[in-house]
Amino acid sequence: LSAMGDAGEAAAQGLPLLFIGVVGLLSFARPVATQLDHLTQAHKPRRVHLLGKIPRRLFLGVLYIGIGLVVVLPLALLVYRSHSITTLWEAWVTAKEEWVLSFVFSVLTALLATGLGYGIALYYKGRMHWLHGAGALALLCTGPVFALGVIALWNRAGLGGWFYDRPVILVIACTGRYWICAALPALLAIRNTPQSCVEAAKNLGATSFYRWRTIELPHHLPWLLGGWCIVFLLSFGDLDTVLLIAPPGYTPLSVRLFSLMHYGPSALVAALSLLCCILILGSLGGALLVRRFLVAR
Repeated sequence: LSAMGDAGEAAAQGLPLLFIGVVGLLSFARPVATQLDHLTQAHKPRRVHLLGKIPRRLFLGVLYIGIGLVVVLPLALLVYRSHSITTLWEAWVTAKEEWVLSFVFSVLTALLATGLGYGIALYYKGRMHWLHGAGALALLCTGPVFALGVIALWNRAGLGGWFYDRPVILVIACTGRYWICAALPALLAIRNTPQSCVEAAKNLGATSFYRWRTIELPHHLPWLLGGWCIVFLLSFGDLDTVLLIAPPGYTPLSVRLFSLMHYGPSALVAALSLLCCILILGSLGGALLVRRFLVAR
């Protein structure tokens, strides 16, 4: 609707999502209050719920029902419009190359962004105040503006032009845009590392690499996997950046789906969208199982 210029209708349909977000904030908000200690007569800070106990449960119920409707209704509509398994198979055959390209470059982008963010977080550790500014800049910078910067930097003769004419430019561009989403979980993992275990291993003569491999890395892996999932989702669904820099002959799935939304049959579009949801949910489910295994270890 927003692409067709009907901003009012698009805003009206987005209001339920905004309402659910407000309900979620009210349900989980826990501001800091002070409580008088009768023994020491000192005021101690404590967390209190913004709402009462019963209103909070009511708000949580409304929140979960809203989230269920937001998730279930679109999926049900996609299943209804897909008509049959045959339509899903036709959608897969029609966009098989785009599926493979998008999945491979999203996985590579997530791996590269996670490694880059983790390396930067390890190098700077607690001295990463500039990271929050970089994250805000990455979120405020729109996709077309970022894509124009990539074009100006890489579209030139020489080695840059070699990368620009190949699908690797998609990995480079999405890594540059979304690495911050992997660096922040890595920074939180480093800050929450049990320093008592690290210091004990250090006092016993363990080298820095051995401490990192046996103590720090196992603790960081669940956080890194969470950052990987975030980057994978963002890069797989990215449209405004890859639309401008995708090389000829290499069309990501988001671009193909965007073009079919205007000119393709509704059943094919619904089938492709449903397959996207299945792929993303399956990938996230596998990642959550791996994370649960890592946490259990």
